[in-house]
Amino acid sequence: MAAGAVAGLACDSVMHPMDTIKARLQVQRGPPWRYRGIIHCATRSVRDLGFAKGLYAGFGAVFLGTAPTHALMFGAYRESARELTPASPPPYALSLLLTLATASFGEAVSLATYVPTEVVAKRMQVAAVGPGRHYRHAFHALSSISRVEGARGLYAGAAATALRDIPYTAVQLALYEAGKALVGSSGSAKDIDHGNGGGSGGTDGVGFGVAGGLGALAGGIAAAVTNPLDVVKTRLQTQPGGVERMYTGVWDCMRRVVREEGWGALGRGVGARVAWVAPSSAIVLAVFEATGRALGGGDGTDDGVPMPDRASG
Repeated sequence: MAAGAVAGLACDSVMHPMDTIKARLQVQRGPPWRYRGIIHCATRSVRDLGFAKGLYAGFGAVFLGTAPTHALMFGAYRESARELTPASPPPYALSLLLTLATASFGEAVSLATYVPTEVVAKRMQVAAVGPGRHYRHAFHALSSISRVEGARGLYAGAAATALRDIPYTAVQLALYEAGKALVGSSGSAKDIDHGNGGGSGGTDGVGFGVAGGLGALAGGIAAAVTNPLDVVKTRLQTQPGGVERMYTGVWDCMRRVVREEGWGALGRGVGARVAWVAPSSAIVLAVFEATGRALGGGDGTDDGVPMPDRASG
């Protein structure tokens, strides 16, 4: 769990500006468009709001929620994997299903802390282009939402978040574990492990660079596939409350977005999402592996779902 927390903090500290850009691209409605793309959004945000508010708006909420969220996710994932994995390596298909199930369980557990902090972060990130909410800082936003909107406000978009994040994490970790198995079976992982106990076959011996590369590839693919639900989640979490509420739920939001803005609106911000998620996934998974070894837990794979080589599955 500590490895997951450290990995999450490292990731969000570096990649938060791209998440801010993504959120602003997703909530804007046009034409005319306030932001024409990633670069234009970044430069205009800094020009209009300054560096901190322009790119790091809402980071306080993310910082507070990252450690418990990633610790819960990776902890639940590894513990459930340990309990469900048979003593002998299962066939490849079964191990893949186990990874999907345990990754989904880990993501579901982490939503308890992730959704409230994400609501706060998203509202602060889009304050310049969305409803006229102006919070002084993360604690002010959290207390204001709790007082005015209650649990419904704090957990706005929870269903959309689950529908986005559970399949995203399942696909991401399944691709990542499969990639480690393939790299390990080829023997190339041993070349960069530098004495971290690379074994023969299996997933042992994957070094920091390989973990990062596999993490970026797996995260980028999963991010692109789940972008439509990310658009819906952002819209639900940042919409006005009370009688000004625009969407009643996930399906209503998706239906209205398509009807009023076209199918292309569900792909809005996909470039920024992939540009944010791919390196974030690389950082999280590579740091998780390295931290797990530093804390004496191996490379984090022995207690997880084993991903045997395809040839031996």
